[in-house]
Amino acid sequence: MDHRPVCGQRGGDRQTFSNACQAEAGGYRVVSQGECRRGGGNAGGGGWGDRPPQRACTREYAPVCARRGRDMRTFGNSCEAESAEYRVVRSGSC
Repeated sequence: MDHRPVCGQRGGDRQTFSNACQAEAGGYRVVSQGECRRGGGNAGGGGWGDRPPQRACTREYAPVCARRGRDMRTFGNSCEAESAEYRVVRSGSC
């Protein structure tokens, strides 16, 4: 896995991701290279919100269909889906 931390933003929430690919998979727009700075840019005021830092995922290709709310997406593996805060609903593409 490529570990090049980025700060991603979605709405008023900023979160640090292991790389730009994970940020984009989670629906975040990359706003800066490196970790998000504490105390700024987050609606909750904590820099990372209430979420734990993203975990590192392998590049193993084992596609899954995952859901978050009404949004369903195909991810390369279950780790990537869970890191993006999606719930895996079945193996394979959506």
